[in-house]
Amino acid sequence: MSSFGYPKYGKRQRTGKSGESFVDYFVHQILGWIYRPVHQESDFGIDGYIDIVNNGNVTGQTIGVQIKCGDSYFNKKTDGLIRYEGKNKHLNYYTNSNTPIILVVLNSDCSEGQWVEFNPSITSPCKYGWWIEVPDNNSLEVQAKNKWELIAGPAPDNTEQLEQSWKINNTLDECDFGVYVIPKEDVLSLDYSGIKDIINRLSRNKKALINNRGTLEVLIDGFNTDPREAYEIPEVRNWYCESINVGIPWFYFLGEQAKGMGLTVLLFSCCDIKVKSKESGNTYVEIQDPDQVMEWLNHNFNNLNEFTDEKVIPEEINKEMSERAFSIVRGKLQ
Repeated sequence: MSSFGYPKYGKRQRTGKSGESFVDYFVHQILGWIYRPVHQESDFGIDGYIDIVNNGNVTGQTIGVQIKCGDSYFNKKTDGLIRYEGKNKHLNYYTNSNTPIILVVLNSDCSEGQWVEFNPSITSPCKYGWWIEVPDNNSLEVQAKNKWELIAGPAPDNTEQLEQSWKINNTLDECDFGVYVIPKEDVLSLDYSGIKDIINRLSRNKKALINNRGTLEVLIDGFNTDPREAYEIPEVRNWYCESINVGIPWFYFLGEQAKGMGLTVLLFSCCDIKVKSKESGNTYVEIQDPDQVMEWLNHNFNNLNEFTDEKVIPEEINKEMSERAFSIVRGKLQ
């Protein structure tokens, strides 16, 4: 009589499982932290994550860990130290990780363990991939706790910053319109993180998003001694033009304050202009190529449509903001 047999549970599987079980025990019982194993089908080079706990507080600090267990791993030596070897396919994965990673090597009965922080700068190539040297003073003992905390980095209490952030959001909501000042260094470096942060605040929830449409005015700082208008300054013109290319939804947020000056500066910055005259503090400008205006309108309408689609904003509001922007621009061209 034939037999179908049974699935096998071999020495390699037992040893690998023993290594993970030991690290789980070590993290939970010795360090008093949390170990979260990665399920095998999701293991691409990280066996688990260690969450650091400080005085009972789970701080948000996390370290990834890769475990190799077995005498064959532990006995690979270089000048008396352990030589941890890895596959090249894991290098990009590790270097792109947002969390620090430690590599652990255990002997087959888990009576000895060593570890090293992964750092691409101290790796070397080898025949089948890469290797890194494991320091002999990095034993898997309770003394590792302080070193791992340093690797994970500080865990500040962000309460004060969050409360300040909420105050800013409340202030924005209470104002009929807000003025955001673009620092000169942002203009020169084409940095849009500041304006994007303001937009995120104005649209942090659906109510704020709807109420804050058309409430933003933008001023450029750092060019106060320049006699030219903002849209005449090459650096400012470049900042505004690139802002459209990166998708800033100006038509949704720029308001009608100061007779739509925000949209006016945006338009004149992105078109070839000729200053016709300057009288009584007013500058009169002529756009040289009307096709540039149509291109500018289309690009901004596309940004508006993409933004309203992403935020699931009602079509009638999209239409309202489109008509408002077009009306302001048409008034400037007459």
